[in-house]
Amino acid sequence: MAVNSAVSGPIVSVIGIGTVFVALSLLVAVLSLLAKILNKQEAAESDGRAEPGQAATEAAPAAATDQDELLRVALAAYGLHQRYRHSVRGPAAPSAWALAGRARQVMRDPRRG
Repeated sequence: MAVNSAVSGPIVSVIGIGTVFVALSLLVAVLSLLAKILNKQEAAESDGRAEPGQAATEAAPAAATDQDELLRVALAAYGLHQRYRHSVRGPAAPSAWALAGRARQVMRDPRRG
C-alpha cells in the first residue's frame, strides 16, 4: 500500500515532534528524580555533622567567597582575552576583472528570465 507523499510528510513531522516531546519529558522526570535523591543525601550528611541552623550560617559565607573567587577568575580571563584579541580581516576586494567576469556569469544563467 503506497502512501501519498503529501500525507507522509505531516505524519513524519508529527512522529518526530512526538518523539522529541516524550524524550524531553523523560529527561525532565529523570533530572527531577536525581535532584530529589541528591537533596536527601546532602540533608542526611549535614544532619550528622552539625545542627541545621549552624550549617546554614556557615554555608552562606562559603557560597559568597566562591562567587567572589569565580568573579575574579572571570575578570582575569576577560582581561587576557582583551589583551590578546586579534582582528580577522575578510578577503580582499575582488579586482575589476573578477567583478566583470562574475557579472557575465550571472547574466548567462539560463534560470534568469
